[in-house]
Amino acid sequence: MAFNYSINDGAYTGTCNNLGEWNNLINDGRQLRQYMVECTLKGTAPDDITQMFQGCWELKSIDLTEFDTSNTRQMNSVFSNCHSLEAIDLTSCDTRNVNSMLYMFDGCSNLKTIKVNKATWNKNSEAVDTYYMFWGCESLPNYDGTSDGTKAIDKSLGGYLDVVTAPTKYYKYY
Repeated sequence: MAFNYSINDGAYTGTCNNLGEWNNLINDGRQLRQYMVECTLKGTAPDDITQMFQGCWELKSIDLTEFDTSNTRQMNSVFSNCHSLEAIDLTSCDTRNVNSMLYMFDGCSNLKTIKVNKATWNKNSEAVDTYYMFWGCESLPNYDGTSDGTKAIDKSLGGYLDVVTAPTKYYKYY
């Protein structure tokens, strides 16, 4: 399960074979975690992407349109404490197999928009652990302090998400 990355206008590019390699890359002496402003990921996500962007304070843009998450099961704290993130488009992310989204957006205090695809967003919230999924996301429309996954529904229904009908993308990498 390898995935390619491009960070900060291509200043850093390469391939990671697993989340451990990714964490080593962004936590090394270059301190990419603190200074990452934009990131593009392509390829197949590992089954556990816990803390993938946690603490990327300056991160403003994430492109996941070619990042296959269809086999991902753990998404805990993926975007936790990404204070500069104002919008995230997850319409290309398939979360139907995810069983844990603990603290997924925890501390994203400037996050105003979370866009998801109606066809591929995990709708079985009873089977998904969503404890403190939206903790501290006070910039989200309708934010009322409820921090668990009960608000992982369309804004029109009182939730926090922009649920759209978008075509499902399937990627094959050779």
